[in-house]
Amino acid sequence: EWNDANNALVGNGMSVVTTCYLHRWFMFLKDWIEQSSGDSFDVSAEVAEFFADIQAVLAKHEGSLEQAYDGARRGEVVTALSQAGSKYRSGLYGSGPSGKQTSVSKADCVALFETARKHIEATIRSNRREDGLYHAYNLLDLNDGSAEVEYLYEMCEGQVAVLSAELLEPTEVVSLLDSLRSSALYRENQDSYLLYPDRQLARFLDKNCIGKEAVDSNKLIQKLLADGNEQIVKRDIKGDVHFRGDFRNSGDVRKAFGKLGGAYADLVSSDGDSLVETFDDVFAHRQFTGRSGTFFGYEGLGSIYWHMVSKLVLAVSENFFWAIENGSDQATIDSLAKHFDAIRLGVGAEKHPVQYGAFPTDPYSHTPENAGVKQPGMTGQVKEDILSRFAELGVQIKNSTLSFGLDLFDRDELLESEGEFTYCNVAGEFKKEPVPEKGFAYTLFQVPIIYQPGDSDLINVTLTDGSEVKFEGTSIDQAISEKLFSRVGEVVKISCRFKCLNQGA
Repeated sequence: EWNDANNALVGNGMSVVTTCYLHRWFMFLKDWIEQSSGDSFDVSAEVAEFFADIQAVLAKHEGSLEQAYDGARRGEVVTALSQAGSKYRSGLYGSGPSGKQTSVSKADCVALFETARKHIEATIRSNRREDGLYHAYNLLDLNDGSAEVEYLYEMCEGQVAVLSAELLEPTEVVSLLDSLRSSALYRENQDSYLLYPDRQLARFLDKNCIGKEAVDSNKLIQKLLADGNEQIVKRDIKGDVHFRGDFRNSGDVRKAFGKLGGAYADLVSSDGDSLVETFDDVFAHRQFTGRSGTFFGYEGLGSIYWHMVSKLVLAVSENFFWAIENGSDQATIDSLAKHFDAIRLGVGAEKHPVQYGAFPTDPYSHTPENAGVKQPGMTGQVKEDILSRFAELGVQIKNSTLSFGLDLFDRDELLESEGEFTYCNVAGEFKKEPVPEKGFAYTLFQVPIIYQPGDSDLINVTLTDGSEVKFEGTSIDQAISEKLFSRVGEVVKISCRFKCLNQGA
């Protein structure tokens, strides 16, 4: 999940976004391996050794995860993991695969995935900001074995990622969404969220200006100015001090030290590092993200990136149903539902054309500041919108079984009078299905699903031979579910009566 709008960070950037999805991935791996019937797995000898080296590093530091990492400890872990990877790679490149296999136990796999998950959880939680949001992309500074971390400004994708990590408790999710709504990422005129906070960029004449405090505190700068030496800095006719215009980075500044001559040697030794830090502060090259921090359209300043908003909607819907499954209190569940509705109503399909700037049903990439939507096309947003729509409709598939949870379903979508639903079945035939008053219809795996209110929860499945299978409750059994999923054409219609659709329910 590396957003190409931030591609200038490559080299010294670290993605908290990727880390959040890794948390969910390791949870999946752990559960998947635990359910495996085997007690061990045969892998190459090289992979087994690499596995053991990683496991040893993570296990060594697992007991102290509750303590905040400093640069030295972080550097130790990074170095150890890097050496394990280097050892594995060098062995393969040096002599090729051995062809030998060995066993890795299920217990060791589960242990590795769980300790990795714990390290990742600690990393994510350490990236919670004081304002209640989470960092998205950080900067790494490796120096003398120490690994220091610098932080960038808040980003919407960081919030989406942590919501998708399957990590936060429901109350933490509500707190994050509350913080997001009151943050600089919220754009009131579109009732939605910016990808990055808008800000005023420095004017051209305000760039490359060394502050008075930095000049006054650095004896090397003062000596160069007094001597009229312009090899590194120069004072203009207004008295402002600037770096030479042909320096590309701080490395060029250090090269210039070597050309100053012996008269400046002592000052370079005492104040040279400080001057380089001043250069880094003035230009902030390491913090340059790419077009996200310089453009005013696309994924740039002041822009809403609709794909990210749709990812936010989907992430909130997932957390809503996780909260129900985990038995959260009603107040928390209601707060999550309120946030879901508020974010969903900010998406283009719910907007008036005047506010949206185009036909609301058409997908567009982004909305810049003071303009309507731009760059039409079938963007990735559509995928998340479809998934979110199924969440609204209550479609849930667990353990190869279809069930319905209509907690997000809007009863205003029920028909005021009876109607007719046209659909295309698995045979490619267009069919019509009557929909009763107060009913609702859609297709799932090209089979019509009909909702209507009822005195009790009852699902009626019609098969091609004319027979019907009834299920009390809100779930269909695995056998019928598999017929539906495989699209074999044996399921003709599914009619559902649900108590929750009754008026006043």
